[in-house]
Amino acid sequence: MLDRVANFPVNEDTPLDRKRIAAHARIGIVNRGEAAVRFVRAAKEYNTLYGTSFTTVAFYTSAESNALFIKEADQAYNLEDFEGYSGLSGSAYLAADFLIRVLLHTGCEGIWVGWGFVAENAEFAALAEKAGLVLIGPTALAMDLLGDKIKAKELADRSRVPTC
Repeated sequence: MLDRVANFPVNEDTPLDRKRIAAHARIGIVNRGEAAVRFVRAAKEYNTLYGTSFTTVAFYTSAESNALFIKEADQAYNLEDFEGYSGLSGSAYLAADFLIRVLLHTGCEGIWVGWGFVAENAEFAALAEKAGLVLIGPTALAMDLLGDKIKAKELADRSRVPTC
């Protein structure tokens, strides 16, 4: 195994080869509104063009029960129906442990988070990876390194990428 990638130390704990999503995977959408609609449509188009059979799984709250992303997704689940929802403080979309349990319970193998708070959360990405889920996006390591300006600058310096 390589011991360095772009002058960044690598060891057995550094994932170089990511788990890949199966062509028939159920992909949980941890986003809503226009972002989710765009992903559902893109997944359907991808299925048509490349012969995959991804299933899009949307999650919502009662306040969103008539939203377009729910109607366009292959399947949709109300987050309020899952154990643990009533004990949450704040948004269910930001409760990482709860979301991972819901994703696993509904048979999702992949997760699309789009953009926003969850998409930038290295802790959520790490929990997903640990649970065996495939995050469609950067790894937890990439989020951790590049989501922190100081760490990103140090990595760029070690990699001899100009930063000025």
